[in-house]
Amino acid sequence: MEVMNSILENFVVQIFLGIGGMVLLISIGEAIRNRVTHKARRRSKEEAQVIAMLQKEVAELRKQVEELRTLALDHSMSLDRNVEILQQRLDGLEQRVNQQQMG
Repeated sequence: MEVMNSILENFVVQIFLGIGGMVLLISIGEAIRNRVTHKARRRSKEEAQVIAMLQKEVAELRKQVEELRTLALDHSMSLDRNVEILQQRLDGLEQRVNQQQMG
């Protein structure tokens, strides 16, 4: 025990023990920091992947909406044209009926 006390009382040994303690604390702190930053990096990569996937899906949905809008417009124009044709036929039929009644 006396040997231990005499070693610990030595100033140089105290300095080395202090340095060793600081190195130990710094190493533990670095390990904790690395673990936390690794988790954060992994989480941010996962979030970036999810964001990219969502952006791709939104772009696809926008494309589909535009295609549906174009299709609806085409059908609307076609329907309008068909109504015009039917109206012209009906007008022609009314004219023939009127001519037959008069003549």
